[in-house]
Amino acid sequence: MSTALQQHMRTAENVVQAAVGPPYEDATWETLQSEVEGFFDGANTDLSVDLLFSEKVVTVLPDRFPHLIENQSADITVRTIPEIALSFDIVDNVETTIDVLHPVSGNDRVGVIGINDSQVVSEFEQYFQQLWTNAVPLLE
Repeated sequence: MSTALQQHMRTAENVVQAAVGPPYEDATWETLQSEVEGFFDGANTDLSVDLLFSEKVVTVLPDRFPHLIENQSADITVRTIPEIALSFDIVDNVETTIDVLHPVSGNDRVGVIGINDSQVVSEFEQYFQQLWTNAVPLLE
C-alpha cells in the first residue's frame, strides 16, 4: 500500500487535501507510519498539502510527528477536528480517493476507490473545506 500511495502522490502537481479518520483511529503508529512515510516520499517539493486529522488519530501520532512534518520539502499545514466520517484525499481538485474500511478489522482497510468524476470530486472538495474551516491548527 505504501508503494501505491507514493505513486498516487507523484501524480499530484499542486495541492493535496487529505482527511485522516477511520480506520486509522484504531491503528497503532507502527501501522500508520508506513502510510505516512509513503505519502511524504511521493510528494514533490512544490506541493501544498493540507492534512486534517481526527482527534482520535492525533492520539496515535508520536511526539516526533512535528519534526517529521518540518523535515518535508512540501508546504504542509496540519489541522485537527473532533471527528471525520471517513478517510479520503483530493489531488489537484481532479481526483478523489476514498478508503474502504475493512468489515472485520476496524483498524485496517480493504482498499481505496479512486474517483475522477468532476462532480464527485467537487463535492468532496466542498466537504473537505467545511471540515477544514471548523478545524484547529495542530502544529504552530
